[in-house]
Amino acid sequence: MLGWECVFYHVELQVILSVYVDNFKMAGKKENLSKAWKLMGKAGLKLDAPQPFGDYLGCGQAPIALSKEQAKERLQHIDPIRIGSGGCSEPDGSADKKKNHPIRAIRYDMRGFLIQCIEKYLELTKLAKDKLKPVATPSIDDHQISPEDFEERGDLASCAAKIVMNILYGARFLRYDLLWPLASVARQISKWNKASDRRLHRLVSYLNTTIDYSLESFVGDDPEDCVVLEYCDASFADDIRESKSTSGC
Repeated sequence: MLGWECVFYHVELQVILSVYVDNFKMAGKKENLSKAWKLMGKAGLKLDAPQPFGDYLGCGQAPIALSKEQAKERLQHIDPIRIGSGGCSEPDGSADKKKNHPIRAIRYDMRGFLIQCIEKYLELTKLAKDKLKPVATPSIDDHQISPEDFEERGDLASCAAKIVMNILYGARFLRYDLLWPLASVARQISKWNKASDRRLHRLVSYLNTTIDYSLESFVGDDPEDCVVLEYCDASFADDIRESKSTSGC
């Protein structure tokens, strides 16, 4: 597929294949999957027998089913935006009758990997786990950090990259709530200070607080009922130290 060099699409069988080194993942029409695997065998590839969804590149993946009520609960904060955007309207009674079937979904989970990230942080900082207090957000307000902390070299200056880049792998897969704070501390790797220590500790504390968070992916609607939502949360020169702006995309 153009722009996706490791992704292949078979037009006739309508299946998509993702390849990463020796990891293969295929999705498409159920009746065509076995045909597609056989095509690769005939082409000379020696592959293990296909297995159900499981770990792929360190991320656990499992099919699940959601009831209409469960899906609605998960979308309770999205629906007011979706319906108010003019892209669609409240479903009518006929649609309700048509869509009472379970909604197929996939749950992605990297709890084991993220626990290892926390353990690596505790190992490098020589802290006990009880130092990771429950917190509600992954970021700390810079107004809570003294000016001196921005000037003094941080204790984790020599090993911060090991911690940040490790967590970033899991964030890119499914913990999107960690992407901004991780990118924020990653920009400080070459000029790590005490404030960076505090930011990273807050981030790891939040990760420990929310270690059971996972990601679910589902659609459930017919294509004509789907809309694309996008938003930005831009800021203008709100960075205290450097007056940087962000697009918020």
